[in-house]
Amino acid sequence: MYANPGVFWAIGAASPSRALSDSREPGQNFPITLIVIVFVLLLSGGFGYRYYSSQKLNHIAKDSPRQITSAPEFEAVYAQLGIQPLPSTVERLQQVQAPLSQLSREPCYRDAVVHLARALLKNGYPRESATSLRSFAKRCGGVEEILPLAWDGLRRISDFSGALEVAKQLVDAVPASAMFRYWRELAYKETGMTYRIFRTIR
Repeated sequence: MYANPGVFWAIGAASPSRALSDSREPGQNFPITLIVIVFVLLLSGGFGYRYYSSQKLNHIAKDSPRQITSAPEFEAVYAQLGIQPLPSTVERLQQVQAPLSQLSREPCYRDAVVHLARALLKNGYPRESATSLRSFAKRCGGVEEILPLAWDGLRRISDFSGALEVAKQLVDAVPASAMFRYWRELAYKETGMTYRIFRTIR
């Protein structure tokens, strides 16, 4: 016995799920679609930001050594002057690089060390400026020519004890200089001492 096809068609048409799906409006699916699109955009944006950040960090990491690494050819010069290697951004300045090159060829070139010290003082390295001059004077002489600049650099950073030592060297080198003797007296006062007291201690 065969069932009537018309009966099955009538049953399918009258089923609740079929009736519910047929009764939905086309616009009711829009909020769900919008949520999915927004979620996908946020997800892709997050991955993009992470990729950009990682690339930027890698770029910084690659550039950092170039910022702080000095030229190997000047390592001996830095050692002779008693200072740490300068950042490459400072070392590449013409006013710094030129005297460094001269000192690498002529370690006791006075004009070169004075030019270097002035450049360091100008670019914010008073300690390195003074140390370079003092190390040079100890090794190559020329106290009265180069140490006045060291005295100035030490006083700028309030290293009055260092300035006193330099002033003493200047007075010993040129005892007749009233200016050097005045610097020594000034250094005594700045360190809380007087020349008379210091002389009795000596």
